Amino acid sequence: MKNNLLLKWAGIGMLSFLLMIYYSCDIYEMDKSNDFHTGILKNFTGLDGCGWIIQLSDSSKLEPINLDEFKIDLEEGKKVEIKYHERNDLGSICMVGKIVEIDSIKGVDKKEYGFVTFGANYHIINCLSTVTVYLDGFNIGTLQNPTDTIKECGQPENITKEISTGKHYYKVEIRPKIGTGCLKDIFGTFEIEENECEKVFIDYRTIWDNISDCEQDVVISPDEYKNAPNDPFSIKNMVIDGDCLKITYEAGGCDGSTWLVKLIDSGAVAESYPCQRTLRLSMDNKEVCDAVISKTTSFDIKDLQIVGNDKVLLRVSGEEILYEY
Repeated sequence: MKNNLLLKWAGIGMLSFLLMIYYSCDIYEMDKSNDFHTGILKNFTGLDGCGWIIQLSDSSKLEPINLDEFKIDLEEGKKVEIKYHERNDLGSICMVGKIVEIDSIKGVDKKEYGFVTFGANYHIINCLSTVTVYLDGFNIGTLQNPTDTIKECGQPENITKEISTGKHYYKVEIRPKIGTGCLKDIFGTFEIEENECEKVFIDYRTIWDNISDCEQDVVISPDEYKNAPNDPFSIKNMVIDGDCLKITYEAGGCDGSTWLVKLIDSGAVAESYPCQRTLRLSMDNKEVCDAVISKTTSFDIKDLQIVGNDKVLLRVSGEEILYEY
C-alpha cells in the first residue's frame, strides 16, 4: 500500500515536471514570436488604398492598422524596431503585405537633414506659365511668386523642403496657362549633406535663350501620356527636319486658334532594332464650329534620342516615322 502511494506521488511529480517543461517551451516560443523586428518606413500613399507601410529586413512588407497611435516621426527610409501581431480577420485594399496591429514601435537611428529650395524668374518673358516641382517622385507644390535669384533657403517666393541627407532627384514641369508656348520639363539630381541648403534656380533666360527652332518640346511623362486630353483629330503628314518633328493634323473647329496640342512620350523604350518609342498627340479642342481646320506644329525631339543608338522608330498616334541622328 505504501509502495503504491509512493509510486502514485512519483507519477504525479513526473507529470508536473513534464507539463512544466511543455508550457515553458510554449511560453518561450510565444516570447520569441514577440521579439522586435527591424524594418524601415515606406510611404505608399500614392497607391490606391495604401498609406505608410513597414518593410522588414527580409524585404517583406507589413500594413499596420494603428501606426497613428504611436508617437513616431513618419520619414521615408526611417529605421524602426517593432513588435506586432497579424490581423487575419481584416482585408486590405493596398495588398502589398500582411495586415498587422503594432504592439510596440521605436525609432532606431536619427537621420541627418538638409534643405532644398526651388525658385524661378518666370515673370521675365512674355509667356504666362506655371512651375510645378516634383521631388523624389512626389509633387511638392507649384511656385506662387517669381524671384530674380535665390539668396537663401526659406525665401517666401520659393518652395523649400527639409530632406534627409544623401542623393535626391527632381523634375520641374513648366506649363503654359494659355496657348502652347512655355512648355518644358527639367530633370536634375543633387546630393545633400547635413544642414546644407541646395538652391535650384529655374532661369527662364537660360532655358529660352537656348531654345531650338521648333515650336514646342516633346513631353516625356507616363502620367500625361495616360491622362492628357484626347479630343478627335487625324494626322495628315509627319516630317523630320533636323531635330524637329513637324506634324500636320486636322480637326473640327472654328479656326484652331484655341487648340492646345502637345506631343507626349510614354517614357517606355521597346528594345528592338531600331529601338521604338511610343508617343501620342494630345488635342484639347473646345471649339464647336463645323469647319475642318488643318494645322502644322513642330516639336523638338532631341530628348527622344537613345544613348548608344543612331536611330529610333517613333510611333505617334498610330503613325510611324524613323528618327535618325
